[in-house]
Amino acid sequence: MGTELPQYVALRSKTDGKYLHYMWNEEEFGEFYKFSGTKKDVDPVSPFAKVEIVPSPGTYGAYIYLRSAYNNKYLIPVKLHGINFLSFSADSPNDDMSLVGVSTRFEPFTPSDMPNTIWFRYAANQTPIYITTNADEDDPALDQLACLYSQDRAYRTYFEYAAWESYEDKMKANEQEIQSRDVEIQTLKGQVAADEGDKVKLKGQVAAWETYEEERKAKLAEEMEKLQSAWESFQSDVTAGADPPKD
Repeated sequence: MGTELPQYVALRSKTDGKYLHYMWNEEEFGEFYKFSGTKKDVDPVSPFAKVEIVPSPGTYGAYIYLRSAYNNKYLIPVKLHGINFLSFSADSPNDDMSLVGVSTRFEPFTPSDMPNTIWFRYAANQTPIYITTNADEDDPALDQLACLYSQDRAYRTYFEYAAWESYEDKMKANEQEIQSRDVEIQTLKGQVAADEGDKVKLKGQVAAWETYEEERKAKLAEEMEKLQSAWESFQSDVTAGADPPKD
């Protein structure tokens, strides 16, 4: 594969713009409880969207396992409605590539002309992971689910990947950035006070920086509000019936 991936990633479908996630609630997701897909528009900080990339031993990154960091289960095909949908339900990895629904091995591919992009192929039958769309199935319940769509093996979903960040880490980083920008403004103001010969120029720089910094801080504050909302939504989903996260 060549590209070293983060251990924990958030995978954003480049088709529908949503993050691949664990389906946490049996009441809401029914028979697809514990499966994977992009059914809900979850935030990337959600633990439901946290996927672990686990290298298959001795393959030098050519094969991997995909594990939900929420329930510590491995991704594996499970056949429903004649389709191999992908479920985070395997207790342990399995390298037997002769049997579909037994092996948990996948191959990762990172196209050289598509930065931060990845797609996956199931090792046992060489079929790519694909997120179903409205055009594929008449039943809405089968829409936006991760599966192995075997028709010509031509269907695949490209994911934009990034290292997963927790809610707490993201909030802390935003707060630190806001504090650092306050320091930058105070530093510039100190330069104005110290340099009598170029006050007009420095004052202009300070004014420009203050405008930029205030706009950036406002955006960070807005992002922090969204993060808070995302975290509250996750907690609400857990309260509504998700299994507790596994350590």
